[in-house]
Amino acid sequence: MKFSEKLGRKIRKERKMRGWTQEDFANAIVMSPRHYGDVERGSVNVGVNTVERIAMGFDMDTSELFLLDEDIKA
Repeated sequence: MKFSEKLGRKIRKERKMRGWTQEDFANAIVMSPRHYGDVERGSVNVGVNTVERIAMGFDMDTSELFLLDEDIKA
């Protein structure tokens, strides 16, 4: 599995734990819902600014998103 897919799964898990839809979260962090969906699917390489924006939306440190759990099932 590619790193972008693992990161996307981690992001999806964090969003679902908070009870947000993809569209609501994307709008909250001022990102296109389509692009955000691509991030969760791991079909795009995300830049540092995007990762920072997502982490801020979760009220977490950016580095926490990179603590990947190989067993994430989302």
